[in-house]
Amino acid sequence: TKSKNGIQSNKLSPHVALLDPDLLTTLPPKIAMETGMDALAHLVEAYVSKGASKITDMFALEGIGLCGKSITP
Repeated sequence: TKSKNGIQSNKLSPHVALLDPDLLTTLPPKIAMETGMDALAHLVEAYVSKGASKITDMFALEGIGLCGKSITP
């Protein structure tokens, strides 16, 4: 059908997200870099999405800036 389908349910969304930036310091550098690039790809995807809005663009651009600072040596 040349279409992309997803599974959606409120039961699949977390109620809380715990973020520990120090966790990345224990990863091997290659995995930390790949994780950062994955995050960057999701942020760019959010920015260029057809469903983007001024608010989502604001968050995506802020995240792209923060991600860029975090993954460069």
